[in-house]
Amino acid sequence: MGGAARRYVQASFAATMLAAKGQNAIQYVNKITSAALRVLGAQAVIDGELTVSASPST
Repeated sequence: MGGAARRYVQASFAATMLAAKGQNAIQYVNKITSAALRVLGAQAVIDGELTVSASPST
C-alpha cells in the first residue's frame, strides 16, 4: 500500500473512532438528562406541585 493510501486509511480510521466516541458521549448525556428529568418530575409529583396527568397547579 502506498504512502498516500496508508495515510488515507489511518485518517479514515481516526475519524471513525472520533465519531464513535462522540456518539457515545451524546448517548451518555441523553441518558443522564432523561434520568434527571424523571427524578425532578417524580419529586414534583410527590411535593404536590404536579399531577401525573395535568399541568402544574396554580
